[in-house]
Amino acid sequence: MLLLASLLVPTAIAEPLPPACSMIALSDTVPAPGAVDVPLDARPAVVFSDGCFGGDGWLVALTLAEDASEVAIVTAGLDDLATTLLVEVFPAEDLIPDTAYVLELTPDDGAGELVSVGFTTGTELVVGLTGEPVLSVQYAQYAAKDGEIEVSWSVKAATDPDVLSVLQLRDAEGDRGIQSFVVPASGATERTLIWRDPVRPTEVCPQVRQIDGAGVATEWSEPVCTQVAGCGGCAAGEGAGVGIFGVVAGLGMLVRRRGTSMWRA
Repeated sequence: MLLLASLLVPTAIAEPLPPACSMIALSDTVPAPGAVDVPLDARPAVVFSDGCFGGDGWLVALTLAEDASEVAIVTAGLDDLATTLLVEVFPAEDLIPDTAYVLELTPDDGAGELVSVGFTTGTELVVGLTGEPVLSVQYAQYAAKDGEIEVSWSVKAATDPDVLSVLQLRDAEGDRGIQSFVVPASGATERTLIWRDPVRPTEVCPQVRQIDGAGVATEWSEPVCTQVAGCGGCAAGEGAGVGIFGVVAGLGMLVRRRGTSMWRA
């Protein structure tokens, strides 16, 4: 039976945080847990949830499932995780055909749980994207109570036959960081994200880009500028980065470990 787990790393905080504030935590991965026929030159990637604090230190390893031997990798994104919410793992050499691998992430402070996500390679290389992602914004509103801008958006992603791509959104008019989202296998991506600002802006101007399975990104799209409506003292709704997604793990299993303990379903 597959195990469904929320991935949350407990972190002590010195001061109370607003109710909508959450912790940075692992949200999703590509390849998807249990994926098969993964291209030999694929770069695994890990997307994290947005948050106000914690969870910014992780150790990443890629191993062969058969004997747990480590694969040489170059990891991009760990140093600015709070800004991009994306870690990309580039193997030094192409992966071995028809072979099972495990991507492992461990909080480097030892306070959390190790997460293992398995996948199996095929025999082909990354095909890449066809076209460009197209962004639409449904609304943007400001919650004065929490100092948060809630932006509802959808993206029709570029075609990705590898099912390994990641969308990134940023505000062209303000330094609000980048939020990252795994592209679903089919259909548009529809989410609500939260940007924080002590003062209500007149407008926000989101842009999108898409990163393919080899780590190659499209250009940022033209900004889609949208007026920011006010909602007085209301609390902004939960954005895409609020709350932790359950992840079903690879090799038919997600394993959570603390020390030598192990839980399986």
